[in-house]
Amino acid sequence: MFIFGGVSDIEEEPKDFKKEFKLAIAGPLISLGLSMVFALLWSITNMIITQSQSASPVEDFSILLLTMVNAILYYSSILHLILGLFNLIPAFPMDGGRILRSILYNRNKNYDKSTRIAVRIGVIMSYIFFGFGILTILSGSFVSGLWIISNRVVLAKWSTILYVSI
Repeated sequence: MFIFGGVSDIEEEPKDFKKEFKLAIAGPLISLGLSMVFALLWSITNMIITQSQSASPVEDFSILLLTMVNAILYYSSILHLILGLFNLIPAFPMDGGRILRSILYNRNKNYDKSTRIAVRIGVIMSYIFFGFGILTILSGSFVSGLWIISNRVVLAKWSTILYVSI
């Protein structure tokens, strides 16, 4: 979770639901915004590549370099889109779970109750990840399945620690 920014250095849990919502939504919005920027740059470079009529080896080399940059932009766009959507999954303590808790708190004005509900949903999501990981392993992608299951274990552990602490 560290490589995905899943571990924030927050001194204490924010009790202000508006502040928590803003903190939690920032990461996914930045990822989705970067995805759009990379997609726009990809489409621009793609247009240049398709319209180029190379007449010399120098132009061929520049088109080759632009094609490599184009591929990097394409994959960066896809990865940021996946990351932004993944972070919106309502699994506490991920960003989506914190967004859910802030919305629940706004509705019922009870911080502990909102946290308990968000944590329960986080545990349910961890079981869904586990099932998806098993299906991924059974479909032949062993390493990807183990990665999904390990994320489930981390998510369930964090949810349980937070649930016990309230």
